[in-house]
Amino acid sequence: MRRLFTGIACMLCYGAIAQITTKEFQLTISNPSSYDVKNEPVVLHINPDEQQSRYASATVCVWDEDTQTDVEIPSQLDDLNNDGMAEELVFLIDVPRREERSVTVELSQAKKPMRYPAQVYAEMLLSDKKKGHKPIRSLTVPGDVNVYDNLHHHGPAFESELVAFRVYFDERQTVDIYGKRKQQLEIEQTQFYPTPEHLANGFGDDILWAGTTCALGTFRGYTDNKPSYIQPVDSRTESILAYGPLRTVVEIHDEDWQYNNQTLDLTLRYILYGGHRDAEVAVKICSDEPINSTFCTGLIKLDNCQTYSDHKGTAAVWGDNWPAGRKDTVGRKKEVLGMAVKIPQRNVVGEPENEENMIYLLGEKARILTKELAFSYHIAFASDKEEESTIHSANEWFEWVKQWNKQKPLTISLPEKALEIVSKVE
Repeated sequence: MRRLFTGIACMLCYGAIAQITTKEFQLTISNPSSYDVKNEPVVLHINPDEQQSRYASATVCVWDEDTQTDVEIPSQLDDLNNDGMAEELVFLIDVPRREERSVTVELSQAKKPMRYPAQVYAEMLLSDKKKGHKPIRSLTVPGDVNVYDNLHHHGPAFESELVAFRVYFDERQTVDIYGKRKQQLEIEQTQFYPTPEHLANGFGDDILWAGTTCALGTFRGYTDNKPSYIQPVDSRTESILAYGPLRTVVEIHDEDWQYNNQTLDLTLRYILYGGHRDAEVAVKICSDEPINSTFCTGLIKLDNCQTYSDHKGTAAVWGDNWPAGRKDTVGRKKEVLGMAVKIPQRNVVGEPENEENMIYLLGEKARILTKELAFSYHIAFASDKEEESTIHSANEWFEWVKQWNKQKPLTISLPEKALEIVSKVE
């Protein structure tokens, strides 16, 4: 009897293995720019029919002309809506100027062990000073509940090897930044608050006093000719949707935001890729009626501030500040840094003067009123303390920003309908 049971079990096991589905796709990626691109994100959407296969792993290979072989590169499958089915495939690719790369993608139902080193990191922690801070993936609170001081580093924090960010869990939803000396992941160790020992060993630190300003590209309302907070809301949720190894996705959702005599649902996604100092801010605003409101984002005017704007959607600042505030300078030094924001021109509807911030008003320039407004903009920064960077002055930072602004998207030829190119919401 035992022998018969074993035989049946083996047959079932073999049958399960035999039924594992894999699917292969071929695509061509071209770089139309006059400069090389490195670590350029490619995001492919798996269409709903293919999602039903519940792929658990992916393998991405790039054809190498020199060796005449396929070379595997790191990739990432993401289930961003938490329905148990991966809907986006991500990889980073290098493509020299005016050249193209042949890429093979294999999706498989078989799980594979994590085999790629982490290029990003994210965490959100409940504060518990007695028993150690507790990691959480998502938190929802009523709009009148303040949990800012109940979360270590006041909200989700996320990083690449170049930069680190956090987003406040309150009505400000401010983007704050952490500058690094070395190119490394370190938030898991410092948790945004390095000790003297960390600092002595070359770790980074908070480099910006945000206060009530837009800091670095914070999304805000615009009321009485100045930025306004995201309040009142029925509920506020902040979540980490993806942890890496190639990108992290942090989402903020404000339900029933009462703004400008309208009820809006606001969703912001902060997307950071490995090897990048810039992050994408994907904005989606929904309402039961056409959206007629104007919003804003901007950059804090630092001390000794030098500014740049193309007056089309790209702006930058370079200067210094006391990161713990002007009243707390003991044992600290002024931090020197540059920040920038890049917005699609069609979503810029104004550039008003403001004492504290460089401001861009956001909306639909064509004034086509719809019940959903969706677009992306990008934010970036550099710290003067970076030891491996060439950016240590306003001129060097503004040149970097101008090159960043000139970047053109890669051209992707994808004959298979099972995968679709995810266009940045611009």
